[in-house]
Amino acid sequence: MLLAWQCIDPPLAPVAPTTDVQLSIPLFDRTRTVFDFSTKDTNALKRSSDGGYFFETTESSPPVGIDTLKVTPRSSAQQVSLGKFGVDALPMQTFSFQAGFPDATVPNGVPFPASSFRVDSLSLNISSQFDYVAIDTGSLTLTLTNNLPLNITIQNPILLRNNITSPPSQVDTSVVGSFDFGTVDSGRTKSVTSSLSRKFLRGFVKTDSIRINTAARTGPFTISSGDGVSFSVSSTPILADSASAIIPSQSITSTNDSIIVIDDSVSIQNATFRSGAITCALINNLGITVGVFLKFDNFVNTSTNSVFLIQQNIPPRDSFIVPINMANMIIDTTNATPPIGTNVRFSVGISTINSGNQKSVVTKNDFVRAELRAAQPLVVRSITGRIKPTTVLINSGMSGPLKGEILAKFKADSVAFDSVKLALNLGLTGGFPTDYNLRVVAMKFSTGQTDSLFVPPASTAQPSARGTIYPGINQSTQIVLDNSTGLSDFLAKLVPNLPDSFIVRGDVTINPPAIFPTVQGLQKINDTSKVYTSLNTYFPLKIGLANAFLVDSVDLDNKQTFDKGFVTSVKKGTMYLQFTNGLPVQLTFHGALLGKLTPTSPRDTLLRIPTTGPQIIQAATVNADGTVKDPTISTVTISLVGNDIDMFNFSDAMWMRFDVVTTPGPKTVKIRQQDFIKIRASANMVYQVNKP
Repeated sequence: MLLAWQCIDPPLAPVAPTTDVQLSIPLFDRTRTVFDFSTKDTNALKRSSDGGYFFETTESSPPVGIDTLKVTPRSSAQQVSLGKFGVDALPMQTFSFQAGFPDATVPNGVPFPASSFRVDSLSLNISSQFDYVAIDTGSLTLTLTNNLPLNITIQNPILLRNNITSPPSQVDTSVVGSFDFGTVDSGRTKSVTSSLSRKFLRGFVKTDSIRINTAARTGPFTISSGDGVSFSVSSTPILADSASAIIPSQSITSTNDSIIVIDDSVSIQNATFRSGAITCALINNLGITVGVFLKFDNFVNTSTNSVFLIQQNIPPRDSFIVPINMANMIIDTTNATPPIGTNVRFSVGISTINSGNQKSVVTKNDFVRAELRAAQPLVVRSITGRIKPTTVLINSGMSGPLKGEILAKFKADSVAFDSVKLALNLGLTGGFPTDYNLRVVAMKFSTGQTDSLFVPPASTAQPSARGTIYPGINQSTQIVLDNSTGLSDFLAKLVPNLPDSFIVRGDVTINPPAIFPTVQGLQKINDTSKVYTSLNTYFPLKIGLANAFLVDSVDLDNKQTFDKGFVTSVKKGTMYLQFTNGLPVQLTFHGALLGKLTPTSPRDTLLRIPTTGPQIIQAATVNADGTVKDPTISTVTISLVGNDIDMFNFSDAMWMRFDVVTTPGPKTVKIRQQDFIKIRASANMVYQVNKP
């Protein structure tokens, strides 16, 4: 009928009678379930076994590396004295003396009288071998051979004395040996030894003159003018306290042990290092070439797997510098670590000496010195022992799980959470107990609003009021924040802007001072160890809301529009909204008709509805556990008059806001995926048209 009217021109006169025509226009029939919202939150929103929803997500922050662990050894020095050393034995020297008798044959029975003769001083020049020797031990042997046919007697001991009588040397004629021969029979040899111990022997020595008495004899015998006596001098090798001498090449056993303090507050049982060096200076105080060794009992060379040893020949009055690259060393003091601090044992020693063919002045107090200097701090790669309390700052950002259309749609003045839970996982790739001082900061980036909650002590087998965890290597400790720790109240303070991010801030102290000296303070760690934090968020959609609201919009796809040329007048109109509320919350509805969206302009708000103000939509009935039992149906009628009709005609979408409240107060209810709000909208328009 309406289409037919479009083909007939209105008559000019008279005016035909009028009549009212009622048109029913369906607008939309829409059901929105919680699932519709949740499909946009699939990263965090999960279904529970009872059909309910909960957010649960674990987001890990980047691990925080431990500041470089360093130890700085103290400088240390030790020296070793040469001690007693060897000087070659004196080369044998022989002296012969004639008695001065004429050639004669003494007949049988004829007596030959006793007589005597003198042997002048015997001089020995041994200066090519030494200028002097202060002898610790040694002996000199004088051997006499009687070549006379007569027994002889040396009445007084033969004295050997130094023979320095004029400058520039100090005058020295002291006796260094005494040889008492007594009687020596004809044709016999006799040796007498004199100790040189504690004697000072010069390079020039001599004997006093020697008076030799011959005994009487009755012939027959023959005596020759060439007959006499001979002396020979020899010595044992000499052990000297000091000397100006040719020092033969020899082995020396002279060692001195000492310690270097690696660190007085770090106890190392076993450690490797990424870098660092100890400079060793070996200083030869002797005037001869010295073979020196430096041994570190607690350093193991990683390339040879043996105790670290430096061996070096050092020229006279010279030094040898060698850096010990600690990156190639292991410190192992397993059997020697004191309770606190680390001392490393080292030994410096002299192994050989040699003056070549040159005389050199040497004393037993001459020394080789080892100086150990910390060239660079030792940067620890790994350590088993005690490290100083080490603090690591934590400032880890974590993108919160509360995001997506749920937060975009819901706003609230207050929220009561039934069982929201945050679980902070705190881990350390090392075995040291760790104190923590942390806060969970909740943040809404869009508004800049923040608040923080102190992380309470962990509920572990060994809780601590300070907040101490005992993670163990590659283990973590979970610290739970829930309603019992004030989490619900904390989050509620942020309403109406629920947080979208959580940040963990504060610090942790590895091997804290109270634990450091204890058995638990002796653990293992390395420089790649890190502090790991992750936040597990459990946020069930069983919540209580006060002054919350849900915003949505819907296109009026089924609405027709009518040209004004077709309609003479519209008397009135009525919109009908039917709400089937399958949500466990009471709603208050108001909305608006929106204009058309164009590429160049946003939608205009044409008409706010209902014109009489917000309308109450009753909550679904719920069971004892807060889940929906039966939905409720509410109907809203909206009268359209005058200009409202034009606004309706020009609109193509409707904006809706549902204010939400669980009454009385923010009582907790459970929201499930099948919970819904169904809205059916239609309109009746009464037009006045001309009757034919």
